[in-house]
Amino acid sequence: AGCPVIAMNAGGTAETVLNGETGILMNEQTESALLNAIGDAAQINWDREAMKSRVQLFSCDVFRQKISGFVKN
Repeated sequence: AGCPVIAMNAGGTAETVLNGETGILMNEQTESALLNAIGDAAQINWDREAMKSRVQLFSCDVFRQKISGFVKN
């Protein structure tokens, strides 16, 4: 937690990574897209506390609470 990621803008990462806040999302899986993403990431002053807060939304405890609430209803 607290470390930005570079990932494809698809699947679970598209839902969990906030582009420019917790990481960089790429729309194409190409060498040039990766190089651009690395360059973009290098220019951002990342807020590690914001990233740590974001990851807590997807913790095991939160998952258990959500599933438990769903099952009870």
